[in-house]
Amino acid sequence: MIIASMLFVLLTFVSGTGATSDGPGEALRPDSGSVDGSLAPAVEASRAAAESWTPVAGLTMAMRAAADSILVAQLGQQLFDELIVFDPVNTDSAAYKMQRFGIGGRVVSYWLVVPDDPDAVAPVAISLSAYGALNRALGVPECRDDASRCVFIDHESAFEAARGAGLEEGIAPWRWSFSWAPGVGYFYTVIAILGEDGKSRWGEDVIIDAHDGTVLRRIPTKYGPAQDAEAGETPG
Repeated sequence: MIIASMLFVLLTFVSGTGATSDGPGEALRPDSGSVDGSLAPAVEASRAAAESWTPVAGLTMAMRAAADSILVAQLGQQLFDELIVFDPVNTDSAAYKMQRFGIGGRVVSYWLVVPDDPDAVAPVAISLSAYGALNRALGVPECRDDASRCVFIDHESAFEAARGAGLEEGIAPWRWSFSWAPGVGYFYTVIAILGEDGKSRWGEDVIIDAHDGTVLRRIPTKYGPAQDAEAGETPG
C-alpha cells in the first residue's frame, strides 16, 4: 500500500507544474506545466478556499497537521509562512482519487511561491501513510542545512543570467518556466526560438539555478509545427 501511495503522489506531482524525472538530462527539463502560465490566481484561490476547508475522503486534520509539521521541520516556521501556501483543491482531488483506488495514505498539496515573483509558483506534495507517517516529500527546498536553498531569484533575473550566458534573442519573445526536480532542486528554464523554416522551429533552452542564477545547462531544441512551440510543448 505504501508503494501504491508513492506511485500515486508521483503521478499527481507530474500532472502539476514541476518536473520529477530522475535522469541526469531529463531532470533538467520542464516536463509538465504551462510555460509563462502564471499560477498566481490558483494560489489566491487556494488561500481563499483554505479559510473554510474541512477534510474529505479519509483525509484527517491530523494528517494535515503532520504534513505541516514535516515542512516546518525542513524549512523552519518563518520560511514555511513565507514560501508555502496550503492547496486544498488538489489535496481534496487527490484524496477522492486515492479513496476510489483503495489507497490508505493521502497526499497533502501546497504551493511554493517566490516572494519577489508572484508568477513563479510550483507545487509541493507531502505523501503520508494512513497513520500520518511520511512516505515521500516532493518539491520541498533542501534548506534545513543550507539556508541559501530557500532564497530564490525572480524570472527576470533568470533572463539576465541567460542573456549573460549568450542566449540569443531569437525570433519571438523568450518564454520561461519555474520547476523542481529531485537531485537538482528548483530551476528556471528560459526558452528561445531561434529560427523556423515553415515546417518546424528550433531554438535553445537555458537551465538556470533558481537560487543563485548559475547556468546549469544549455539544451538545443527542435519543435514540430510552429503552433507546438506557441502552446508551450516540451521540446523533444
